[in-house]
Amino acid sequence: MGRRPRVHFFGACYHVIVRGNNRQRLFTTDTDRTGFLALAAEGVERFGHQVHAYCLMTNHVHLAVQVGAVSLSKIVHNLSFRFARRMHRRLGRTGHFFERRYRARLIETDRSLLQVVRYIHRNPVEADLVDAPGSYRWSSHRDYVRREPPSWLTTAMVLRLCAGSEQGGRAELARLVDGEPLLVEESWRPERLLADVELAPILRRHLPTKVECGVDDILVAVARVAGASLDELQGPSRRRPVARARALAALIVRDHSNMSLRELAGRLERSPSTISCLGSRAERLAPAERLREEIRECLRLLGCE
Repeated sequence: MGRRPRVHFFGACYHVIVRGNNRQRLFTTDTDRTGFLALAAEGVERFGHQVHAYCLMTNHVHLAVQVGAVSLSKIVHNLSFRFARRMHRRLGRTGHFFERRYRARLIETDRSLLQVVRYIHRNPVEADLVDAPGSYRWSSHRDYVRREPPSWLTTAMVLRLCAGSEQGGRAELARLVDGEPLLVEESWRPERLLADVELAPILRRHLPTKVECGVDDILVAVARVAGASLDELQGPSRRRPVARARALAALIVRDHSNMSLRELAGRLERSPSTISCLGSRAERLAPAERLREEIRECLRLLGCE
């Protein structure tokens, strides 16, 4: 049976794990670890993706990666191939260095991204390597809580999710990561994590407002805010206000409702990946403050604020 293809669309975010073959050590010296991070930085420069979090453990690596035009498989293959080649040369070895295919799960919501970053940063604590996340040198947690992270690591998105600003987000993220321990396999079931009563209070405080309405109500609200009509939203129009309204609908359904993007896609007669791309593109290109104000206005029309 052939391998199932990875889901790929512009802006997709993944929790990635790569392991040493037979769970053998990937890193034997600090030079190995700095070399891996250098290759990760080169990959960001070459392929244009974003790394939101990382943790280098003894025999595996965690990454939170958001892709652009280049697929995740190409990004991870390039990184693992170049690192394996470097290690084989240093150790005088041949054969497989990494264990089969890397693992990757799509991160579908902002809340899931926060939870995955928390899980990644707590990994050394759960493995009894350190007592606190900030004591571990080889994860991005230190980069988040200090003011000058490396240029190849993207911290702005997660910090804004924590507190609405990068400055306030540092302290909030530190509190989030220092919260209660997680079960090791929980990060692979984000829908369960989001409903777990043992989540840290800070995460609950920053969960988006939930709307109690249907897709049609959301479409009415976004059309009004963006200056479009309902007929245009379902039709082929590419006018800027219409595209804006569709993007707002995608973000509200994704982050502020219990509905799926598939429901919205069916109503707009488009594919779920197209709808997801609209929301991701708006987050990436639109002024953040304007986007927040438009979403807030939509939520107000929907009776949430």
